[in-house]
Amino acid sequence: MMRRFKTLATGLMTATLAGVALTGCPPADDAGEGEGEGEGEGEGEGEGEGEGEGEGEGEGEIDITDGTVVLVRDVIDNFVGRALANNAYNGWFSNGDLDAAKLKTCLVHQVLGAVAFPGATYNGTADVNDLQALYPADAATYDCRSMLNAHAGLEIPTAANTALVGDVVAAMVDEGVPQATQDAITAALGPQFGDIIDETQ
Repeated sequence: MMRRFKTLATGLMTATLAGVALTGCPPADDAGEGEGEGEGEGEGEGEGEGEGEGEGEGEGEIDITDGTVVLVRDVIDNFVGRALANNAYNGWFSNGDLDAAKLKTCLVHQVLGAVAFPGATYNGTADVNDLQALYPADAATYDCRSMLNAHAGLEIPTAANTALVGDVVAAMVDEGVPQATQDAITAALGPQFGDIIDETQ
């Protein structure tokens, strides 16, 4: 478990600060087995088949079983639970038309896109249509709007956005995301706050 978080921290910092694509998390502990031993027949046959198939299936598709994607999903689920209970800002977002599945998938895409995760094409700066669902058993596709378009006319004050960010950070702490990774995520998403906040009310 700790290795998963350390790998995510390293990957996110690299992706955010150096613009290098995130590689995701390593497989389970037996990943290293057979590196020297099975390099010939065994590895070539077994791994070559599986990897080749996965990579060729669809460029630009995100592997929803990847450890990094699972961790970001856990953070978003935690955050949405907090948001529903936080009256400091949920009035701007929660209404009868809210599509929770779409909201969560768009948020996961946004975090992955912000840190240049492989296959991610949405980071909140522009509208992107027909994005794959990132939750198991969801076969839908979703149109995710830019932060500017999604929050236009809502007149969200700085205080409400600050409370929201506090819940995002608390969710990351809850899920065991290291501080360096938290800093990388907030640094990547921070510039979009200007598209969300509107003090004209």
